[in-house]
Amino acid sequence: MTVTDRAEARPISARDHRLDPWRAFLVAHARITRRLDELRDELRGLEQTPRELEEWAQEEKDRDILIRLEDRETEELRKIQAALGLIDRKEYGYCQNCGKPIPRARLEELPTAFRCVDCTS
Repeated sequence: MTVTDRAEARPISARDHRLDPWRAFLVAHARITRRLDELRDELRGLEQTPRELEEWAQEEKDRDILIRLEDRETEELRKIQAALGLIDRKEYGYCQNCGKPIPRARLEELPTAFRCVDCTS
């Protein structure tokens, strides 16, 4: 294993200044929370406004899309909260299945990766 390979496999700590996952997760958490509030406000607006049949059908379709977006955002928020918990327990950057370090490149691409590539497949 070369020095580069070892550096690539080294788990990322919250103190690593080049990639600060805690800060990134907090920013993403705030963004998703704001977006969820916007989606919920939009859904409430759709439910309170009487419409004609065609408008109602389009609004139902829009409502379904908004609900799916809300579900995705909520799931991403759950993953961020789980990753923050791993950081607090100093377990972030390690596979939750086998315990091996998750490569830096994988965490940079997918900060909420909880398993290494081997355990994911």
